Amino acid sequence: MARSLRKLILSLSLLASAAFFGCAAADPGTVEMSLRNLQPNDAPQIVTLEAFASPNRWVLECDSPSGCDGLIAFDIHAEDTCALFNDGCTAERQETPIAVLHSARTDTSQIDVSPTESGLAEPSQTDTITLVHEGRLLPIAPLAIRLNAGEQMAVNVESVDCPNVELHVRASWMARPSATVPLVPVQPTAVRIPEEITEYMDGIQGLDYLEVRTSVPGLREFRLFLTQPLDHADPESPTFTQIGRLHHLDREAPMVFYTSGYHMFEAYYSELGMALGANQVEIEHRFFGYSQPEPLLPEHWESVTVEQAAHDMHTLVEALRPYYASRWVGTGHSKGGMTAIYHRYFFPEDVDLTVPYVSPYSHAPADPRYHDFVNNIGPERCRAAIRDIQRALLERLDEAVPYLRERGREYGFRYESDAQVRALTEDTIESFEWGFWQSQGAAYCGGLDRSFVDEVEPENWARFYEENIGFPTPPSFYQPGAYEYQAVTQLGYQGIPVAHLDPLLEDPGTEFRTPVEAPAFDPLPLEEIQEWVLADEVPMLFVYGEFDPWTGGAYAMPEGGERVTRVTVPDANHGAFLAQLPPSVRSEASAIIEDAIGARPNFGFGISHHVARPPHFAHARMGHALP
Repeated sequence: MARSLRKLILSLSLLASAAFFGCAAADPGTVEMSLRNLQPNDAPQIVTLEAFASPNRWVLECDSPSGCDGLIAFDIHAEDTCALFNDGCTAERQETPIAVLHSARTDTSQIDVSPTESGLAEPSQTDTITLVHEGRLLPIAPLAIRLNAGEQMAVNVESVDCPNVELHVRASWMARPSATVPLVPVQPTAVRIPEEITEYMDGIQGLDYLEVRTSVPGLREFRLFLTQPLDHADPESPTFTQIGRLHHLDREAPMVFYTSGYHMFEAYYSELGMALGANQVEIEHRFFGYSQPEPLLPEHWESVTVEQAAHDMHTLVEALRPYYASRWVGTGHSKGGMTAIYHRYFFPEDVDLTVPYVSPYSHAPADPRYHDFVNNIGPERCRAAIRDIQRALLERLDEAVPYLRERGREYGFRYESDAQVRALTEDTIESFEWGFWQSQGAAYCGGLDRSFVDEVEPENWARFYEENIGFPTPPSFYQPGAYEYQAVTQLGYQGIPVAHLDPLLEDPGTEFRTPVEAPAFDPLPLEEIQEWVLADEVPMLFVYGEFDPWTGGAYAMPEGGERVTRVTVPDANHGAFLAQLPPSVRSEASAIIEDAIGARPNFGFGISHHVARPPHFAHARMGHALP
């Protein structure tokens, strides 16, 4: 049965550069937004589409002298998704694109509406986003834009045929840094340091900042924009802007230097920040998020190394430490903790203590060293139940493939064949055991029973995989980036045991794709860092979870180490925290921190209610959980 299309058409137009600071005459339905009245963290602008009697638009103006970088995000919402269609949700589905971008640059080519590989997209005169849904509603990927000073971007709703639907338009802006000189403090240490943090940051070359509405009560919050060289050893190197965040409490309080190792988490105040009553500064890892050169060229990737990233962090410490003269702690979860370790290795004097949480050292890509740990992790009964479920999933996989492929069409996925769907789904099943231990753990063993696989009816396979296993994503919908590049060149990654599944697998194992052709894996930098850890030279407190599969790649500790110590949180997964330690062990860990920085942490706030857990990552291409 044919289905009538419900359409929402928006266009993005780059207007003439005539500024309208005094407020030009606005068309009916026009909302004017600029940096003067649109602050970060403002609530989304929400408009009900059925109220539109005529075309409507929003105009965003850049009033920063150095230009503006930002995102415009569109989401469509409906209480009843079936209301989008004349004949209900049971009609035959059509293979209609979820999102198509018609552009002066691309004619009518179909492309994903998302930031380009080079970061921020230069909008053309007539970019039109056509949203057509023939199944279920999905959020539309945000469009990254770049405007020069005085330029305006118009967001036009040109036609609507979607009753009872809301369009949520969210705009997020940042002033573009204007300085291009290396980031160094301009004041010699003999010069008086200003008491006001903004006055101090005003004097740092290569650093721009914007004070925003705080996400942590009691602390002031600043967005930081640092100019960094691609190659810290080359004065003529191209530069890029690195994003950071500063939570300011008091210049005499300790400073926690937190890194995610990926993009910058939204409003994450760390366990140690809370426990120490500390200031906290965060930094986005180079080539993640917006912290990459523009344009991003293939030859730039060779600068994505642990040493260059450590220099990025050192530059920020050099800039801020003259002001925050108290003790500093470097920390991070998972890959963020790994990044903190590498920083300490190259610049041991930058911080007084390093506390890496659940941070592994992989010896190679698909490191088989993890196999023994995962083969013996947790209660034996629980391991057996997980693997029984994996086998049940594989035994019925051929039955599920047609339903998975059909469901994928509603996401706009275009698979090459049933064989590709099967291979991608095998990847998610192989990773099911690893993901269970990383994100759940022994407390959830009681709910494991292969009967919930055996009882699934074929017509429910697709939704079952969505909710319990992970949906197969075609490679064409996943663009590999800095994590994959680092994993295959220096960091390595976990090997997942699949021997118990071998007879049922058609395509066992997977390999990481990379954004460019990557050099061969070099184990030497991390080998040297492991030897340095064993040398017991600087205070470090490693935190691991007993049932976290990444603990199979834990750093080796020095025998009888006086400075380098390890604690393991009982029953914990990849979200282990010091506050979860038994009281006696937590007291020992607190004493280690106090000895290193002269301040004793207070973990009495309770993890479950007061500490936001850092996000965990799932590999969109292969289903492999990331550190």
